[in-house]
Amino acid sequence: MTGTGEKTLSAEGVALGLIAGAAAGGGAVAVEAYLLLAVFGWVGGPAPTPEAFVQALIFGFGLIVYIGPIAGVVFAIGLVIVGLPAWALLHALQWRSRRAAMAAGAVLAAATTGVLTLANSSLGSAALFALLLFMPGAAAGWALHRTSYGRAP
Repeated sequence: MTGTGEKTLSAEGVALGLIAGAAAGGGAVAVEAYLLLAVFGWVGGPAPTPEAFVQALIFGFGLIVYIGPIAGVVFAIGLVIVGLPAWALLHALQWRSRRAAMAAGAVLAAATTGVLTLANSSLGSAALFALLLFMPGAAAGWALHRTSYGRAP
């Protein structure tokens, strides 16, 4: 699937795209962690009552404030080290569609997370963490494309 060749980039567009991608990826990780902690904190408690669910939601919201900025910084580092070369390659190959950016973000975030986790953990843990980073990677790719290329599909 190739995009249209008329999409051009500027240095400002690249910089803003990286910032937007890091923010979207970090935010998606924080929301994902929040939802997982809220659901498993509620279900894993002594008795899944409505009060326990509200407590889990409140506790999870506090973690968003902590996890979001850290995940954003990690995404920014990953975008510079892994994302920029991949973006340059996709751009040179005329693969400039939003779908291509989302697919590349999802695959690169999952693969990078899986490889880095596998270096210190089991295959099952690496696969789980890779799966969890699939959606945040797609969100980062979407935001990067939308910011850098504009409204074009």
